[in-house]
Amino acid sequence: MVSSSVSELEKNKVSLEEDPRWQLVNRACQGISLSRATHLRAILLYIVRQSILHPDEHIREYEIACDVLGRKANFDPLGDNIVRVQMGHLRKKLELYFSAEGKHEDLVITLPRGSYNPVFSDRLSATRHAAQELEVAGGPHESSDSTWTEPVSGAHSSVAAVHPQPASKALWIAGACIAALICGGVIGHIVRPPDKTIKAATVSNPILRRIFAPDTNVNVVLADTSLVMLQNTIHSDITLGEYLDRRYPDNVLANTKEPILHGIMSDLAQHHFTSLDDADIVSHAFQWGSLLGAKPAVRYARYMHVRDFEQGNFIIVGSRRGNLWTSLFEKQLNFYFEEDPASHTFHFRNLHPRPGESEIYALGTNADGQTTGYVDIAILPNITGTGSVLLLNGFSMETNEAAANLIFTNDLPPALSQLISSQPPNAKIEILLRTQNLDGAERGWDIVTTRVGAS
Repeated sequence: MVSSSVSELEKNKVSLEEDPRWQLVNRACQGISLSRATHLRAILLYIVRQSILHPDEHIREYEIACDVLGRKANFDPLGDNIVRVQMGHLRKKLELYFSAEGKHEDLVITLPRGSYNPVFSDRLSATRHAAQELEVAGGPHESSDSTWTEPVSGAHSSVAAVHPQPASKALWIAGACIAALICGGVIGHIVRPPDKTIKAATVSNPILRRIFAPDTNVNVVLADTSLVMLQNTIHSDITLGEYLDRRYPDNVLANTKEPILHGIMSDLAQHHFTSLDDADIVSHAFQWGSLLGAKPAVRYARYMHVRDFEQGNFIIVGSRRGNLWTSLFEKQLNFYFEEDPASHTFHFRNLHPRPGESEIYALGTNADGQTTGYVDIAILPNITGTGSVLLLNGFSMETNEAAANLIFTNDLPPALSQLISSQPPNAKIEILLRTQNLDGAERGWDIVTTRVGAS
């Protein structure tokens, strides 16, 4: 019996090491997202091993706590949520891996909420599943007058909302960020009215006063999450010219070999997706715009044109991976967003480092699962020099959230407020912000460095 048991274990070991799912999870554990997260790696390896060797068995919270995290036999899940917390961190790390280093993987891993059994699927299946999850209705919005005119008070909704599509939380495709459909039906739950305790005359934040100048049109240009999905699927960057071509996305999908994938991605690209954090930035814009007498409007990246940036002020949300209009202003930036060709991760390159500054500012993760990210906040002239553009050029939704928390307040750090106030009205300003994120939530930020200069 002992000999038989040993033989079975050896057989399982051989089959496990040859299993493409096990090979995939080992590659993921070596990635930057998980390489230093000891507990998360251990949990992932455990649940994958169990799911491969015992596919018909449900993995239980108690087993993970005792077998992986070292909890004693009297572990009580009702009084100790350690497993659920760690699974939340792990879910985020897997999304991060498959959106960067693992974006070329043919097989992907997801951790459905409410279960401890991992799910493996090929990219095509993941794409199809995302399309089924997203109930899309209505055609493209062609109007340029999509202003929200009657915001009402309400708590944050779990749905991103902008005219005109029904909103729904999206699964990532090829590691894309969590997305949501844009719609107008639930905007009352997102947009908050101005704080009645703050008066326009007492607003001292020079960024807000510049962007939301009285009677100025302020267009908030939201990121196109389907663009991120598409680039991750075809493993290639899409240029602004390709994006604006009337034959988009069919042209960029021309070399796709799977007809079903072509059809799904073409359909997704025609609809309006953005993130929950982008929607929250819109709410801030309407709050401060209303207070300061500006005329805010929300615009979707897909329906903008170069000439739209000639007049008025703009807030462009997202890096060029999700909002290609950022690329229109990149030549003016000192901190350039680029991809590492070896690791397929993204970072900021400091084009002109000062003493003590780094040349590269890249994503990092510590042993506790906390992620360090960066966002380049830039205030620049529009393309005719007649207005201003605010770029929130971040790694992710969380980094853009941190940028919003800095910008949309009347209490800028005094030194930063004084520095910006001392510049000419149309000066170029960059603020490189370092952010700390845990399980998808912003946990603090600090200013790394700034750049100021005349336009």
